[in-house]
Amino acid sequence: MNGLASSSLSAKKNCEYYSQKIAEHSPPKTENDERLIRSYQRILIRDRSLLYNLELLEMVETMRKDATAGVTGISSHLSMSSTSLDLDELRVLLDENSDNV
Repeated sequence: MNGLASSSLSAKKNCEYYSQKIAEHSPPKTENDERLIRSYQRILIRDRSLLYNLELLEMVETMRKDATAGVTGISSHLSMSSTSLDLDELRVLLDENSDNV
C-alpha cells in the first residue's frame, strides 16, 4: 500500500497546486488566461479521478482484509472524499470539448 499512499499524496499536492493556479488566473483577463484555466481544469479533473481510483483501491483492499478477518458489514472507508471527482466540472469540460470538435 505504500505505493498507493505515495501516489495519493502526490495527486493531492497536484490538486492543490492546480486549484491555486486556477484561482490566480480567475477571472480570465486574456484569451491566454482562458486557455490556461481550461488546461489546469483538465489536469485537476485527471488528478481528482486518480485520487478517486486510489480511494477505490484502498476500499477494495480494506474489504479484502475485513473479509479475511471475518468482519461483516460495510467498511467506514466508503464515505465520500472531498477530493473526489466533481461530476459538474467534468460535464462542463466535456461540453466544452464537444463544442470544439
